[in-house]
Amino acid sequence: MAPAHELVRWYTAIWQRDEDELDALGVSLKDVTLAERNKAGEWLTERGYGKAPTHAPVTGDDPLELDTAGTAVKRAVDELASRRDASAAGGSAEAELDRASTA
Repeated sequence: MAPAHELVRWYTAIWQRDEDELDALGVSLKDVTLAERNKAGEWLTERGYGKAPTHAPVTGDDPLELDTAGTAVKRAVDELASRRDASAAGGSAEAELDRASTA
């Protein structure tokens, strides 16, 4: 297996179409195909930035559980509205809350 610096030299020469470097490596520039240049670019990118992460596909109707969150928010809004109404009417907010929670 070639040392890392030699692999980098090889792929960089192919990617950049460096005729002098390719000659030094025993490769003719005219023999370098587009597919090889693409492979060199991919190889260099993966080593420079890392491979792109793979993610599992999202399944289900509500993967973020937005329905559950929406229900909790609605319940909190209703509870606060009850307290506001009870306070405005001069009643006890706790009594109004007890009535709302038993309904």
